[in-house]
Amino acid sequence: MDTKNDMIQLPPLPREMDADGIKVLWEYAKMSPENQERFKEYFGDTAERTGIPLDKEAEIYEVPREGIDGFQKAMKDMIGNLIVEISQFSCWLYDQIYVKGNSAKGLIEDHPGSADLIRIMSEVFEETRK
Repeated sequence: MDTKNDMIQLPPLPREMDADGIKVLWEYAKMSPENQERFKEYFGDTAERTGIPLDKEAEIYEVPREGIDGFQKAMKDMIGNLIVEISQFSCWLYDQIYVKGNSAKGLIEDHPGSADLIRIMSEVFEETRK
């Protein structure tokens, strides 16, 4: 958190907002301004690729709760599985680089389909080791 301004405030939120959604907003609010900017840049790039402007005001629709329960559960399951997979990948990559002594470049050559992920995760590891 920014030491100059250690107070954060969330915008007004609907009373019935899902706790997981609130957690996501809270975690974003706690990010450093630099990480928030990176996040916005990433999604700005995504918006450019998809043609959906980032600053477009979101349209909110009233959807009956019973109409989205299955979708919501499927999304939570999928996100949970993604977290497990990225955690396993992170452990594997850490083991390959810091325990077995392989280079990120060599791993990228051996696993070209995972090149972006290897590059990003190895950068994260290097940043956290500083």
